[in-house]
Amino acid sequence: MNTSDKIKSLKKYLKSTGPESCKIFLANPTEEDLTSSIFLQLASDVEKALGNHQQALFYAQCLRKQHPGKPAGFAKLADAFLSLELTNQASETIEQGLNEHPESPLILQTAIQVARAQGDLRKSAEHGLCLIKSDPNKIIGFQCAAKDLLKLQNFSECLNTIKNGLFKNPGNLSLLQLGVEAARAANNVNQIVDFSQQLIKHHPKNLSGFTCLAQAFLQTNKIKQALSTIDEGLGKHPENHLLLQLGIEASRLSSEFGRSFNFSRRYIALEPDDPTGYRTAARNLIDLERYVEAQSFINEGLEKQPKNIQLLQLGIEASRLSNDF
Repeated sequence: MNTSDKIKSLKKYLKSTGPESCKIFLANPTEEDLTSSIFLQLASDVEKALGNHQQALFYAQCLRKQHPGKPAGFAKLADAFLSLELTNQASETIEQGLNEHPESPLILQTAIQVARAQGDLRKSAEHGLCLIKSDPNKIIGFQCAAKDLLKLQNFSECLNTIKNGLFKNPGNLSLLQLGVEAARAANNVNQIVDFSQQLIKHHPKNLSGFTCLAQAFLQTNKIKQALSTIDEGLGKHPENHLLLQLGIEASRLSSEFGRSFNFSRRYIALEPDDPTGYRTAARNLIDLERYVEAQSFINEGLEKQPKNIQLLQLGIEASRLSNDF
């Protein structure tokens, strides 16, 4: 099999059946194989995926030697050094690559990995921002820069980076979730609401949009909007614990004790050993002046946790109010 056929087979099987099925095409490489840029890149990727990092390094070194002017040589070699935890060698290699190809997206992506391996988040963020300028249509630059800027607590630049990335790719799940996280860290409730609403719009099957939006509405005392969000979320995720807990809280804040009680019952059905459901159900029933029913839930909860102080206190209160001294 000639090199061209090997390359076709490697691309096909690496994509369809995985690296294990590619081993046969790397056995006894020819001189032509070891001078082909594409073959060497694929071979390095396959060996890395198989955990053969020393062999991946061999192919990367061949690539760097045979094609000294290609950015891929620097990137693959630095990546191979990283896999072997040879961080200094990886850093030297990628710095050389950056000097020769400062705008190469491939080198910049690897430079981000190297900087993170060295614990240099500031440099990693700089490489991410350079990647955005070099290739603004690739979402990975926005994702990498935003993650590092968030860790560096540079919330303003982080949020701007996320917004610019979402302008290119409005529904990107990773950027939307990073946006919520960054807005929370910056205590910017309006932006939490905005990112959460976008999450719901683009990813209605993803729970985080509903929970984040409901929490933001609760934080700003917009109880009706919170309950509406919770109901919509439970319509898609009927057994979600956090949404039910938020429903219990939001209903109580609006003095809708019957509604809160219903959320509590649904929570008990999901978590019969958790005293939270029994406690909130009893609290709501007491507020509804349904003391005997409250005692029933308290007793059921105490069967699960006989020493639960909150349930015992509620039991005392319910008994007194029903004149059961």
